[in-house]
Amino acid sequence: MSGSLGDVGCFSFYPTKSLSCYGDGGAITTNDKKIYEILKSIRVHGKSEKNGNFDRIGLTGRLDTIQATVLLEKLKKFRSEQKLRMGIAKIYTNAFKKNKLIKTQKIEKYSLSTFSVFSIEFNNYKLKNKVISKFKKNKIGYNVYYKRPMHLEKVFFNLGLKKNSFPKSENLSRNILSIPIDPYMKKKDIIKIIKIING
Repeated sequence: MSGSLGDVGCFSFYPTKSLSCYGDGGAITTNDKKIYEILKSIRVHGKSEKNGNFDRIGLTGRLDTIQATVLLEKLKKFRSEQKLRMGIAKIYTNAFKKNKLIKTQKIEKYSLSTFSVFSIEFNNYKLKNKVISKFKKNKIGYNVYYKRPMHLEKVFFNLGLKKNSFPKSENLSRNILSIPIDPYMKKKDIIKIIKIING
């Protein structure tokens, strides 16, 4: 399971994730007692439970009670919702198999995905933009999570990287689109999305 493969696992419960709360939230998993104690201290301004002293620089990293309650309820449905998402992803994948103009996410046989997003890669950005226009006309949601690859963001200008430094990343950010995937999507909506993309 994710979160159990190393010393520390990190999870986001941002509202668009497959396990989400109604605001910002996250969790860290560990089976190392020393790391656990340090993390507990960091989340309350660096204060130690043992001696009450502030032993390190920390932050306010507690998950509020409302978000925790939401997550506890959602955890009860998580596996069933995961199966529903996987079912929708399978419908999409099969529907787009013969479309030579797009590629879908490849999930290795030994893995499972919860499909918090379903992204498709168009063979050119003009085609992607046509689909976006049709989505807008039909009031269908979509997203482009990373409009530019990280090396072209202002924060990394000091590295001196330019266009074509990482052509695969640049091509992906130009041609990728995330389409709706929600466990409770209606079949007619899924079919409509498929028709728009394959049309």
